[in-house]
Amino acid sequence: MCETDRLKEKLRFLFDRYLQSKSSDFWEQDTATKFIKPLLEILGWDTYDISEVKEEVRIRKDKRSPRADCVLYHDGKPYIVLEIKGLGIGNLPRTSNDKWVKLLMEQANELKAKYAVLTSYSQTVIFDAETNRELAYFGDPKEYISSLENLCLYLSKERATKNG
Repeated sequence: MCETDRLKEKLRFLFDRYLQSKSSDFWEQDTATKFIKPLLEILGWDTYDISEVKEEVRIRKDKRSPRADCVLYHDGKPYIVLEIKGLGIGNLPRTSNDKWVKLLMEQANELKAKYAVLTSYSQTVIFDAETNRELAYFGDPKEYISSLENLCLYLSKERATKNG
């Protein structure tokens, strides 16, 4: 699908940046800006187009509503909800009884998104938002390169376009 040498080259550049960073120095916002947004751009998303990528999205209209860290939209509808953690967070939870996963699933279900993603860039867990089932796990950023086809299957804009 999106298996190209150019994509792999861009992913390697991002991975090299990761290797040069001190992961404990990167909190959520730094991780989002320096790693997650570039990863989304590599996967075809226009992170500057507000109709495609929004940050701090209110889940409901009331002002006290929780906010999703990032939501990717396709055809005006939420497609992927991302919960972003800092690089140095340690192991990400992968079970539906964890508080972060529960919050993510609630947000994705409320927005009627297709996928829910918990990521620290150093690790990423992709869930089916409807069933809460884990679809993919990347335990190291090297896996974005070695498993590019799997990454594209769930997170590429090209795939969103094909799924309609």
